[in-house]
Amino acid sequence: MDDHLSRTKSRPSATMARIASRITTRSIRDPGPPPDGGLLAWTQIFCAWLAIMNTWGFVNSFGAFQPYYERILPESASTISWIGSVQACLLFALGMFSGRALDRGWFRPTVAIGIVIQILGMFALSGAKTYWQFLLTQGFCTGIGGGIFFVPIMGLCSTYFSTHRGMALGIVTSGNSFGGIIYPLVVRQLLDKVGFGWAVRVLGFINVASLLVVIAFMKPRLPPRKTGPLVDWEAFRDVPYCLHVLGMCFLMPSIYCVFYYVSHTPFQPDGIPTDSQRLPHSLATPSLCHTQRLSTSSSSSTALDSPLASCQGT
Repeated sequence: MDDHLSRTKSRPSATMARIASRITTRSIRDPGPPPDGGLLAWTQIFCAWLAIMNTWGFVNSFGAFQPYYERILPESASTISWIGSVQACLLFALGMFSGRALDRGWFRPTVAIGIVIQILGMFALSGAKTYWQFLLTQGFCTGIGGGIFFVPIMGLCSTYFSTHRGMALGIVTSGNSFGGIIYPLVVRQLLDKVGFGWAVRVLGFINVASLLVVIAFMKPRLPPRKTGPLVDWEAFRDVPYCLHVLGMCFLMPSIYCVFYYVSHTPFQPDGIPTDSQRLPHSLATPSLCHTQRLSTSSSSSTALDSPLASCQGT
């Protein structure tokens, strides 16, 4: 009787151990040095490239959504841009926690949860009608989902390379640019043909196809390791590191201002803005002056020699 009870109690524990060995890296003992190449390593790079295309590529395409939201929502441009800003912020911020999940051996469940949340956010976005619905679905939901699996995937790629690590990660980050090209093209081509809902659903199906490949073929190679504190305060004593972080803080706003608002400035074939009032004053005034100088060049040569004179009345 006692033997039967002990066998019964051991069955659930054995089942849980098998499940844990499948979804975590606890069964890995000595993986050896990084392969630094080979089919398995480059497969990880391709899968990571797909993941970056569907996270940061989607963030970088927000400039295609901004003009549409301004047409249908009674909100200012700066208020609408909070949607993309929240999305980008969450992609960075959640990496502090999801990266530690990779260290503890929970790569697959972490990535799977992030993918599910991002895909749910994409399909929920297709039915959004109000500003708060757009903010919750595109801003928070896709931002949280992408932030959960973005850092673990980048960290996993580093474990497969040593000498060629820089080249491998450079290939992965090129998915950022590719997604920033593909997503706006899809949105602009489909928006007028099938409407916003189905245009976003097409993006969702692209996410499903790409991220299923990611979860199916990405394979961690290192066992769990002991992690340090959540915040390493010693790092703030490293002056070059602090200057690098500060420089990135100044770099990112200038990049994403262009991504979000470049579509606000339509250009004529000669490169002159057609609506200079949508540009900042420091950019709009030279454009106006240049236009007036071109228009008066056939009648007066002095207008070309005197920029101030050609700007009178602006």
